[in-house]
Amino acid sequence: IETARYSGEDNQGNKFEITARRAIQQSSNEPIVNIEGMMARLGLAQGPLVVAANNGRYDLDTHTVNVLGPVRVVGPDGYRLETRDVNFDLNQQTMQSQGPVSGAMKLGQFRANTLSADLRERKVVLNGGARLKIVQGAVR
Repeated sequence: IETARYSGEDNQGNKFEITARRAIQQSSNEPIVNIEGMMARLGLAQGPLVVAANNGRYDLDTHTVNVLGPVRVVGPDGYRLETRDVNFDLNQQTMQSQGPVSGAMKLGQFRANTLSADLRERKVVLNGGARLKIVQGAVR
């Protein structure tokens, strides 16, 4: 499929949409859809969260997306994040990276070896070699 689109709503009524330049499912018996040029938009209470990646694999049965390669995330209040090799669980709205992470938020800049995140709660856990550069007075 060229310019594929998948949309829905999670258990809390948050809308989401995933678009792709191409989506290929080998057969209806195979629950995996290979995605090229993926962009996901999650409608969170605090504002939209946008995730972009070059290649991913969407599992129709488990509602998970596995991304190989770089991932960029942009969220409300100037939040941004870059990492690679990420597993997304769309039902739980969680993500786990397998590669290094860097990013920024109101408080400052951060980096670590990997991360895990709860997108509903806007909670990110930096794992291994975590560093944070705090901007004084940024969150007053």
